[in-house]
Amino acid sequence: MYDTTRKPDDRLQERDRDTGLLLWEVVVLDLNPEAREKTFRVRMGADVQPVLPPMAAGLPLRFVQLEGVSISTYPKVTGRNRGTGQDIVRLAYSVSATGMSATKPASADAKAA
Repeated sequence: MYDTTRKPDDRLQERDRDTGLLLWEVVVLDLNPEAREKTFRVRMGADVQPVLPPMAAGLPLRFVQLEGVSISTYPKVTGRNRGTGQDIVRLAYSVSATGMSATKPASADAKAA
């Protein structure tokens, strides 16, 4: 993630305001068929780029467990009402984590239990 307030030739990687750690972003796929959003972005602060776990055997996926997850909500303007001229505001969210580790997908036996 880069500080977008700087000119493109002068951009530095963004840092967390509270900790000063470099910010990294990972796109996560939710395999729950009932999930409303199938993908979401997770921001992580770390001194070095987090290392993703290896791909799952026979699948083009990396199964991860997010650690220290926090969700922040904020108002997001998504448009303007043509009739009244007022902004259309929706509740948006951002997800952050302190880290991630490898995990194994649940087996069919575990789901049946």
